Amino acid sequence: MDITNIGDVTPSGYKFRHKAHTGKRGGGVDILYLDDIGLEMHSAIKAKSYESVHVMLTVGGFSVHIIIICRLHPTKKSKVKSSDFFAEFATLLDELSSISDEVIIADDYSIHLDKPTETETKHLVELLHSANMLRNVKERTHVSGGIIGLVISNT
Repeated sequence: MDITNIGDVTPSGYKFRHKAHTGKRGGGVDILYLDDIGLEMHSAIKAKSYESVHVMLTVGGFSVHIIIICRLHPTKKSKVKSSDFFAEFATLLDELSSISDEVIIADDYSIHLDKPTETETKHLVELLHSANMLRNVKERTHVSGGIIGLVISNT
């Protein structure tokens, strides 16, 4: 991604942060935010099954941790298995449970939550339930239908 071009299209009064895919061409995880909001970048979350960016936004003494995740698709080429994602995501949820501020996790997990009998759907729902996290998206998020994009919070 050419950051110069991103700077050219970032609206006035906003800032843009980009975290490139590690060892890969193109893509990555991005955040666009108002420049009068305090934003603190947190250290990278170590995971082989997803890329992420973790920031804390602060406005008027209120803080919220936002984690944006880009799940890598399980393939032979990526050498990532679904079990890798669930193990690493469970670890992330456990680590986030110690944060007293608001927590929001967002992205397209490529798990069809509108298909409750699928194994990956069941596993994700169980993880979220055990971590007391709430799914805040109940309607389709994909152009072809289905719920694969999520916004998850601890309240």
